[in-house]
Amino acid sequence: MRNKRILSAFVLGCATSCLVLLSISAIGKTYLSATIFPLIKKKDFIIAYDPRAKIPFLAYENLTSDQLIRGDIPEQRPHFFEERSIYPLHRSQNTDYLHSSFDKGHLVPAEDLRRDKDAYSDSFSLVNACPQYPSVNRGIWSQLERYIRTQTEEYDSIEVITGPLFLPRTSENGERYITYPVIGENCVAVPSHLFKVIKLNTRGDYCLKAYVIPNDDSEKIDLSSYEWEIPLLEKYSGFIFGKDLFRLLEKF
Repeated sequence: MRNKRILSAFVLGCATSCLVLLSISAIGKTYLSATIFPLIKKKDFIIAYDPRAKIPFLAYENLTSDQLIRGDIPEQRPHFFEERSIYPLHRSQNTDYLHSSFDKGHLVPAEDLRRDKDAYSDSFSLVNACPQYPSVNRGIWSQLERYIRTQTEEYDSIEVITGPLFLPRTSENGERYITYPVIGENCVAVPSHLFKVIKLNTRGDYCLKAYVIPNDDSEKIDLSSYEWEIPLLEKYSGFIFGKDLFRLLEKF
């Protein structure tokens, strides 16, 4: 596979909120066994994939202003495609989105990868997508992506971790529960929220910012209203967004 590998035993330690990644090789296969949570390395980004929900756990990218210089990419946007490195029964498909009310929403934006045509094309793998309300994908989510790109002029680099959330709801009788829709024959999960954690690097130091966007058709307000405290996001996401997680992802 071109510039691609799958790392097995992607274990999200719920008790310790620790990310463990063990590398293996798949001899004569383009996918690994049904028990593995794969980490997929693309040209300029990484996807940790949830084969149960058929969407990513998270996506990682490292942006600089130089990367945003437009290269020789096609004028017409590519079509989304199935990820052949994923076990077939664990893939989402374009038909899952057909006749649904959801967009195939990028986690790593195609516009972040416009310098390199291969990286740009890679962003249209369905492992880099999850169902998003059109008003979110084309509205506040797109606004957040543009904001991050503008910040590359102010910082040496910006590392971004993006992912879905499934947050609890409260019923009329006061009980709290987590439930979510699924779409298509493959039961692709529709997250209740989407998050981005931004690591702003400059002169050997860094700061973190987090945004959590409701994935619904409600009217969205100013972007700053969706900033979250990092500890609160860690509580609901199961990740620890310290420098160790970013360093671990960057090494791959």
